[in-house]
Formats: sequence, C-alpha cells, structure tokens
Amino acid sequence: MKTMKFGAILLLVSPLSFSELLPFDFNKSYDVYELQGDTPENVENSFDKRADFLKKNDFDGYTAWEYKFNVDDDSCEIKDFNLQIKYTLPRLNILNSYSQSREDYRDYLEQLYRHEEQHCAITLSQLSKMYAIFINGQSENCSTEIEKTYLIEDNITKFNQQFDTYTDHGAIELAVSPFGEDNYLKYCKIDFSPFINGI
Repeated sequence: MKTMKFGAILLLVSPLSFSELLPFDFNKSYDVYELQGDTPENVENSFDKRADFLKKNDFDGYTAWEYKFNVDDDSCEIKDFNLQIKYTLPRLNILNSYSQSREDYRDYLEQLYRHEEQHCAITLSQLSKMYAIFINGQSENCSTEIEKTYLIEDNITKFNQQFDTYTDHGAIELAVSPFGEDNYLKYCKIDFSPFINGI
C-alpha cells in the first residue's frame, strides 16, 4: 500500500506580470499538499493528510485573504494598500503505473481550483471598489466616502459566504456569478496544474 508523502510547500509569488494594471499591491502564495496512490482508494485516503483546519471543515481547498490599508482620515490619501491571497490546495502525484487515477480526479480538481480562483476574484473585486472609494474621497468629502468602505468590508466576507452557499462549496458551478468578479479572475489564476505528473 502506498502512503502519501505529505509535504506542505509554501511558494511566495511576486506580483503578476500584469499586476501593474492594479493600482495596489497584490500577491499570491500557496500551501500545497500532495495526493498520492496507486489505486483510487489510496488517493482518497491521502486526502486525510490535509491540514487539520481543512479536515475540521471538510474542505479540500481553501482561499485565505489578508488586506491592509493606511489612509489619512481627513484627505483620503492612501499611504498603504495591499492584498495577500493564500491558496491551500491539493496536487495529485500519480505513478505512471496507475495513470487512470489522474482521469478519475481530473474534473474534481480542476473544478476545485476554479472555485478557489473565484474566491480570490470576489475578494479582489471588492478591494478594488474600496480603493476607488478612497481615490474619490481625495476630491470629494473624505469622511463620507470612508463610510462607504464599511459596507465593502462587510461584503468581502458576505459575498464569499454566499458564493459557497450558492455553489455548495464548489460542487455546483454558477452559469453566471452575481458577484462581479469576472474581470479579476485573470489576476487570481493559480499558477500550476492540479497534477504533478502529466496533464
């Protein structure tokens, strides 16, 4: 019986080559756990090696976000504004002798990656709105504009929760998303395949 060789890999990725299109700093990082096995049963068992917080919530992947900003309350001058996204994801490492497992998990893992990318894009779209509000406050009434950002902060959590509810945590793919994240998906693209060996 093959046992999974678990290794959490943290890859810090510098801003994307097209991140200059975003007016603030945006970075992605990854915490990857490896799935392995020479039978479907062994691959399934290797999911048990995922991080405790994933097991506790019965998740196979997760997108965490942390944003920071420093804005002058009087002028709305932006001194600092950034978003950090951290993906926790499985990657399937299949022995050539049992390549069928890759096919067995292909649709699931690709859908999981797309789901996590959408979480990132929802968050990024809301932070972009917040940034625009601060910019507008530099020529308008800053205190009034700052009040608008409180709703945006609430929406980040609310929209991500609603997205999970509407999609049953990725089991269903929405034909049309109501969260306005489509233009931000290119920034949130996960930079590697769900499969270590082959395609």
